[in-house]
Amino acid sequence: MATRLYRHYGQGHLVGPETAIEIELLRAAKEYALAQFPAGKRRQKAEVAAILQCYFNYYSLRLDSLLRKIASRELMEFVLYQYDVAAAAWRKTPEELTFEICQTTSRLSILRRGLKHLAERIAMRSSLPEFAPAGSPNLFRYVEEALFYSRMLAELYLTGDTAYYIYPGEVELELLNADTVIDGVKWPLPFRLIFDDANQKNDVQFSARIARDRANRDKYFPDQSMNLDFRRQTELLDPFFETSFGSGATRLLGILKNRRCADCGGIQDG
Repeated sequence: MATRLYRHYGQGHLVGPETAIEIELLRAAKEYALAQFPAGKRRQKAEVAAILQCYFNYYSLRLDSLLRKIASRELMEFVLYQYDVAAAAWRKTPEELTFEICQTTSRLSILRRGLKHLAERIAMRSSLPEFAPAGSPNLFRYVEEALFYSRMLAELYLTGDTAYYIYPGEVELELLNADTVIDGVKWPLPFRLIFDDANQKNDVQFSARIARDRANRDKYFPDQSMNLDFRRQTELLDPFFETSFGSGATRLLGILKNRRCADCGGIQDG
């Protein structure tokens, strides 16, 4: 890990633009939206979705422009490392959540989604040079902007899900005036999103359930994930299935699969 990005940023922490740059980027996005929509509050889900889509398109185009300058193997390596750093920080969040801790957990989840999206966009390039075409110091400004845009795309995607599918008609979006000061300290959006109190409480409770699930996974499966390790699944589940059903989990699942194929005329899944 001796690329320019590691030498410049070091390791063990998350990277992003300085507050002043973030405010500048937020203001540019807000001006773009205000050129298409008047300032004010919306509650109808179609109107909220249209504004969110406008922002999403803007950030996506800006990210595409940046990737033409910085997409490379060294950037991919750095983005994947940042994903690992965000995942490690997310795993350390407390099990019992307050609203403030819930916000921190949510932000780390959004960061991970944004970094994953950024890695996918880099991988989709037709060819990747070993090093980014942009030279220092522009390279570092471009990388920080790309990290910011990918984070905003993830934020907008999740916000759209919340406003359009989960709480349709129960979320108010306020498109801010051009002269509204944007606070860059508390990770703002270029608009104000207001949830009903009950919905906000539900988000905290759901995040707490995720945290408890994570703690249980760490407790019972400390060494590795159970999701894809079928050998480990067999070792742990077979004794319980033998006791309860008189047959191991693997054999029972095989029987069920064969029965399903027989019911379907012998056609197995591809």
